[in-house]
Order: sequence, then structure tokens, then C-alpha cells
Amino acid sequence: MAKVRDSKGREVDFAAAQRLMNSALLQELQASGTYLDSQAIFEAYAQAHARKYRQSFAPFTGGRW
Repeated sequence: MAKVRDSKGREVDFAAAQRLMNSALLQELQASGTYLDSQAIFEAYAQAHARKYRQSFAPFTGGRW
């Protein structure tokens, strides 16, 4: 079970957070080949999510999910 850190440094279960991610957006990031580990993907997804939906990705910002 991979753990990543949210914006406040707290551990988050990446698999649980991933289930909340938009699959098309996540696949787009993974296909780029730029992000080599779970932490990098988690952070990039949070930024992409904020741009696309104009709201933060709760698992990354420590919001309720």
C-alpha cells in the first residue's frame, strides 16, 4: 500500500485517493511519462484537478473525503 504526503505533510493512502481521481485526467498524466512515482503523480493530479474543476482535490489539501 503506497503512501503519499498531502499538502500539509500528512500521509495519505494513494490507492484510496486514486479511486476518487478522474480516470481520464489520471491517464493523461500517466501517459506523459513525466511523473515517475506516486507522490509526483498525486501532486500533478491535484494541480490538474484544480485547473479543470476549479476546486481543490480534497485528499491533497487535507479536505474532507
